[in-house]
Amino acid sequence: MTKITTPADRKTVPTLATGIDAVILGQSRRCEIHRNDLRYFEAIHGPALHLMNRIRDLAWDTEMIRSIIAFATDPRPKDGEAVESFRLAWLMSETTRRERSALIDEAFATHGPVRYSGLALGILGAALIGLPPESAVFDDEVTDA
Repeated sequence: MTKITTPADRKTVPTLATGIDAVILGQSRRCEIHRNDLRYFEAIHGPALHLMNRIRDLAWDTEMIRSIIAFATDPRPKDGEAVESFRLAWLMSETTRRERSALIDEAFATHGPVRYSGLALGILGAALIGLPPESAVFDDEVTDA
C-alpha cells in the first residue's frame, strides 16, 4: 500500500482509493467519479452525499443505482466543458447511455439491483472521501457469508 507522509506532522497516512475496481458479470470495470467531475454528477443527480445517505437508509430505487454506476463507468466530461452544457447533453442522450449501460441492465436482470447498491454506495464514498484500498473492490459473484 502506498503511504503519504504529511509534512506538518510527519505522520504516515495510507493512500485512499478514489474509485472501485469492479467485476460485473465477469467483466472488469473501473467505477470512478473523479472529484473534479462531482460537479457534473451533481448537476444531473443532485448532491452526492444526499444520494449516499438515501442508499445507506435503503431509500434508493433501481434507476438511482443504475445511473450512479453508469456515470462512474462512462467516459469523463471533457476538460473545461460547461456544467450546464454537460447536463443538457446527458439528459438528451438517454438512448446512447442506455446502450452503454446494457451490461448494467443484464447484471440487474441476473442478480437483481440490490446486489449493486453496495457498489453504488462505494462509488459515492470513494468520490467524496476515499476508501481504504482493500474496500475498493467489488465482484458481483462474491456474496458476504
